[in-house]
Order: sequence, then structure tokens, then C-alpha cells
Amino acid sequence: MVIVAGADGKNTAKRIENLTEAIDYFKSQTGTAELSVGKDPKHRNIYSIKENGKLNFVSKEFRNVYFNKPVTQNIWVDKGRGFTSQQSANLIQGRSVYRDDLVKYNSGESYKAWVKLDLEKGKDDRGNFQMQQFMDPQYGYDLKHVLNEYRIKELDDPSQRQKLKSELKNGNRALISTVKDGKEVKLQLEAVPRYGNLNFFTMDGRLEKRNQFEKVQAKENTFDMKVGQSKDKELSTGQELSR
Repeated sequence: MVIVAGADGKNTAKRIENLTEAIDYFKSQTGTAELSVGKDPKHRNIYSIKENGKLNFVSKEFRNVYFNKPVTQNIWVDKGRGFTSQQSANLIQGRSVYRDDLVKYNSGESYKAWVKLDLEKGKDDRGNFQMQQFMDPQYGYDLKHVLNEYRIKELDDPSQRQKLKSELKNGNRALISTVKDGKEVKLQLEAVPRYGNLNFFTMDGRLEKRNQFEKVQAKENTFDMKVGQSKDKELSTGQELSR
């Protein structure tokens, strides 16, 4: 929501569901205003503040979103089949999503793959990022095997294990419990199939060194992949398009 201070001393709150529109509306304010998130003005977290039209505060966790240009991508859905809104949001944030219902254009053959937007190469002529695909099992990324290399409390419970795998396959940063410096900590976990591993993040988004959470310390390579295989197995949507 954007809360604007009125000349009469009364504040008006405008709720805007789309984040980009909310930021643009906040930036357009020439007086004193606040950009925040919450169910109502009494229960909110403040992200940005303007005083007399000048920006004087942006919370640390919101700075990248506020100052960087929004990343866009067209995601097509065919008769209800395709990437979900949650998966699409994760793709645009650079994370990988697992699909088990992909179909090759030429042959109609079904296949499974991890999919990731190639945000490094820029957009194509249609204004979209190309998609990289890491085929399963050909590419060699076994999520179950990779998870078992680390001390993750949720893996001890079958239902929590399955929930964790589902979240990672959706591209989410899943909340986990592990041990750091002898103490149990909460971290966020992300699947990184391109490099055959996982990324660990603190709750405020700082990347942690993954080797400190390994069951066997100083184990350099848990990913069985021949040198150069990654480039051979990456497929853009120009070659194979998913439904």
C-alpha cells in the first residue's frame, strides 16, 4: 500500500496489488508518502519513505527491487497447462523449476527437465529471455542424492522430505533447519541443477558456504557429470518448446 500525507493532516492509504504499479505510484508522489506492505495501515512493514517529495529511506531487503528495473517475461499457458504463477515468479528471479510434462515439438515425445531463464544473455527479438533446459535424467542432477549430502533436519521425516523436494522443484527457496557452529539455524535452500548442487541462504538473503553443512566435510564434487556436459545438455526453447 502507499500511504500519502494530506495537507489537512489526514493520511490516505491506497492498496495496490501489483508491486511494480505500487512502486511507480509511490515514486510519483511529490509530498510525504510511505510504501509499505501489510493487511492494513496498523499492521504493516515500511519499505520506503518520502519526505517533501525526496526519498529518505529504503529498507535494506527492498533496495534491489526498488532501484533495479523490473524483469519481465511472457509465460504462455496452453489449456491450463504450463508454468504456474508461482513457478513463473521463481523463474523471473533466476531460479530453476522442474517440469515432468514437457513435450518435444518435432516428435511429440514427452520428457522431464529442470528449466531456467538465461538472464545473462539478454532478451530475444520478441522481448523474452531464452529458456535453458537440463534434462532428467540425462543431465545427471539427482535432487534426492544431492540433498542427502547435507545435514538437513527435514530429511529425517518422510512427509517433510517430500514437501521440501516439492518446494525446490517449484523453484521456491525452501525453509530448512540445519546446524552451524554447533547451533541449530534456519536457512533458505535453493536447487541449482545447472551446477549440480544447492545454495544455502540466510533469512535476509546472504549466501552461505555450502560445505559447512555437508555430512562429510571438504567433499568437493558430489555431481557425476563429464566435463563439458552442461553445455551439451542445455536446450533453448528455440529447439524444444514445452507445453
